[in-house]
Amino acid sequence: MHSVGDRRRSARGSAGRAFTIIELMVSVGLMVILIGVLSFVFQESSMAVGGATEAVNVWQKARNFNARLGRELASAMEFAVHRKSGAKTWFERPFALGEGEKPQEADSGNAIEFVSRTLNDGVLGSWDVKYVYEEEAGTDYGSIVRKKDRPDVQSNEFDLWDHAWDDRKDEVIAYPVRPIAEGVPIFSAGGNWAPLADKVPNTKIPPTVRTRLVFLDSLGGRTIRIPVEFYFPIYQGQ
Repeated sequence: MHSVGDRRRSARGSAGRAFTIIELMVSVGLMVILIGVLSFVFQESSMAVGGATEAVNVWQKARNFNARLGRELASAMEFAVHRKSGAKTWFERPFALGEGEKPQEADSGNAIEFVSRTLNDGVLGSWDVKYVYEEEAGTDYGSIVRKKDRPDVQSNEFDLWDHAWDDRKDEVIAYPVRPIAEGVPIFSAGGNWAPLADKVPNTKIPPTVRTRLVFLDSLGGRTIRIPVEFYFPIYQGQ
């Protein structure tokens, strides 16, 4: 039989026993594996949340573009009405598409210009409105810019179709974006609208306008590219 002293010495020996090298290596290995798994799960979750947030932001840019252009196109005008006499003054060119020397002779392009009953600097009036796609240098994408008409320095009035844009007040409506395909125009008129009739400028506005754009993420479309096609109706009342 073991004496009380032998049992005490045995208990002290067991309590003071340390981990072996193998046990220590196994413990460290399991800890490393656990940390790696947790890091992977955290990284994947962060990427998923970031991707979802980026997608929401891209769709929000598309909605903002749709709301702004749609609102101003809905108020596009073929003529102005004089308040006192009630007489109508028809615009020679109330609507134009494309760029270059004669955008009024195009039925599609990467710019759209029209007369709209809208606000400029908080003033409601008949304004010359232009949206144009401007590509960023060294990339295949750019922005949709709303050009701001500038009043004549002498009369302080806004002249339609004078192209006196105040570049300092250009407003970026959508960025980054790009055409849906190479050679495919961003803006086009619907309803068989033609810019000229027997070489005479069309004084009518089209019933609809179609836009085709690819909205990109903040990295220029590295992960998210959303092609969107909008149809904007234009009021055709008298």
